[in-house]
Amino acid sequence: LTLDPNYVYLDSMCSDHSAFTDEFLSDVRTSDRVLRTNTNAGSIESNKVGQWRGFEFHLNTGGIANLLSIPRLEEAGCTVDYSTDGEWTVKLPSGEVLVFKRDTGVCNRMPYIDVRELGTDEAVSCVQTVRKNFEGLTKRQVEGAILAGKLQASTGHLTDERFRQLSLEALRHE
Repeated sequence: LTLDPNYVYLDSMCSDHSAFTDEFLSDVRTSDRVLRTNTNAGSIESNKVGQWRGFEFHLNTGGIANLLSIPRLEEAGCTVDYSTDGEWTVKLPSGEVLVFKRDTGVCNRMPYIDVRELGTDEAVSCVQTVRKNFEGLTKRQVEGAILAGKLQASTGHLTDERFRQLSLEALRHE
């Protein structure tokens, strides 16, 4: 039994970020550091790690949930805001804000984020890797390009051509 592999839950009690699936992780590799997870069902050890949104996750294929550690987020300079009757948000050092929903299933009210709704790190970081292409552009043009990259990432990574078509259609309807 596992929880939805596309959900990452915020957890105030876990000491490290951990994932039971590598589907949303990039750069999965063997680490020198071993993470031992102790649960009611026993102990599990893992030395595999991967990246998601700049955070290192331990890959624990024997786990049941993907967990984002609030203490580790705070150590990384993130701001975690919550309300007992509203949304939980995590503001990353980059300024990006992740908005968490409340689970209505097995993990009643536990905050989670669906990684499918965010896109992948690669599309967002792509804008950063072409910084030299911004030379000669105005500040407004650069901001527009960065916003377009983030918007394209949030659409599930449409091809550049399809994204351009949809953008032009939207402008025609304004």
